[in-house]
Amino acid sequence: LLVDDQYNEHSESYDLLQGDPSFDLWSYGVVLYLTLARKPLLSSDTSDNLVNSLELRRLHLWNAADVEMAVNEVDQVLRFDFKEDDPAKRLAATELIGVLLQCDPQKRPKCFQEVLDHPFFQGVFDSVSSHIDNGVLSDSTEQKQGW
Repeated sequence: LLVDDQYNEHSESYDLLQGDPSFDLWSYGVVLYLTLARKPLLSSDTSDNLVNSLELRRLHLWNAADVEMAVNEVDQVLRFDFKEDDPAKRLAATELIGVLLQCDPQKRPKCFQEVLDHPFFQGVFDSVSSHIDNGVLSDSTEQKQGW
């Protein structure tokens, strides 16, 4: 089902759509937005279908103003709900949301590794690795020695 500029429905096979990694990165941006903003970017039902033609129109007309609105909403939630006082962390989060939700696929990261290398994730893997090294592995070593 495709929709043209006048929002008329056309039955078409999804097989005709050319896939691209930028679609997956945009989708990840939608999930990250949901996580950070504590609300969905677009209204959908339990099957993740957009709930009405207005939401479909919003998606179809997605532009820089929508990206800016999403970035501002994430910043507000981080600042006031999560009480994130570190402006560098807020900037990293909002900047990542901004690049992932770009309406122009060419302006999005080219691969998921670029997302993982983003400042938003810096230190995350180091702290997880440190936690595993100091916690889980030392626990399992103690258990083995106790046998």
